[in-house]
Amino acid sequence: MKQSSDGTELLRAFIALELTPGARRVAAALQDELRRASANIRWVEPANLHVTLKFLGDAKPAVLDRLADRLRESLQGVHRVPLTVAGAGAFPGASQPRVVWAGVREHEEIGRLYSLVETAAVTCGFPPERRPFRAHLTLGRVKSPGDLSIALGEQALREYRSETELAHSVTLFQSELTHRGAVYSARYEVELV
Repeated sequence: MKQSSDGTELLRAFIALELTPGARRVAAALQDELRRASANIRWVEPANLHVTLKFLGDAKPAVLDRLADRLRESLQGVHRVPLTVAGAGAFPGASQPRVVWAGVREHEEIGRLYSLVETAAVTCGFPPERRPFRAHLTLGRVKSPGDLSIALGEQALREYRSETELAHSVTLFQSELTHRGAVYSARYEVELV
């Protein structure tokens, strides 16, 4: 357990858009397809897949509670957002992958939702994001790439696409790192209308 300089417990946290059933199925199918590569990848459990809107890092529980209140205010009346998962790739690139991702079609509504979440977090003292927002799902973290770049270049991956469905909730998650990977616990959820 991490602690702040004043001895307060710190919780690792992030804010995410929950996946629709169709998006989760396509993401899991992409993982299955990519497992055929000779790469060593720590895969994210399909139940843990999400679109990260804001990574918060370590924070005091009271600050997260304040942020939850701010999110409730900021997202009140916000409509569900269209979500489409399509294709796969890697960060920083296929030649030296560290993270394997599933793409998320850039619907305008997801960008607006991201802006509302970012503003709420900055208002509560979290640093602003410096990189442009790119909606994606982290499928796995690469330990050894093997022939992953070949697999990522296959036409078949580009054909994986979910139906566009409306994502209905934004969740503030607490994340505990364990030897088996991260364990996520929903701390607060905002239902979109």
